[in-house]
Amino acid sequence: MWIHGTYHNAGIINFAMQLLSIEIINEVIWYKRNSFPNLSGDDLQQVMRPILWAHSGKKRQYLFNYEHSKQGKYDEDRLKASGKQMRTVWDISNNKNRDELKYGKHPTQESQNVLYVVLIQLFSRSRQCVFSAFCRSW
Repeated sequence: MWIHGTYHNAGIINFAMQLLSIEIINEVIWYKRNSFPNLSGDDLQQVMRPILWAHSGKKRQYLFNYEHSKQGKYDEDRLKASGKQMRTVWDISNNKNRDELKYGKHPTQESQNVLYVVLIQLFSRSRQCVFSAFCRSW
C-alpha cells in the first residue's frame, strides 16, 4: 500500500502502522517543484510530500519491477537517471491534465504522474490494468 501524507500526519501514521505490525518498506519524499505557494507568509513553503510504501503480509509477496525501476526512463522524474537505482526522492511535477480536473480542483489532489510511476511502471506486469481510471490512458 502507498499512503500519501504531510508533515502533519506522517509521524502518527508511521506509529499506527507499527502498532498494527504493518511493515514500512520505504518512505519516499516527493519533491513537488510546482507546489502551492505559501500565501500567509508565516512559515516555509511546503514543497515535499512523504509517501509511505508499506505491506502487511508475513512475507514480502508483491510484485516490484526492480529492473524496470533501474533501467526505466522516467521522463517525469528529473532526479532519475537511466541505469541507476530508483531512489526515495522523486522530482515529479504536480501538473494535472484536464481529465484530472474535470470534477473540480482541490489543493491536496495528487497528480496522476506520481500514480503512473508507482502503480503502472513499478508494480504491474506489462502495464496491466491496475485501476480502471488508468487503463484507458496507458
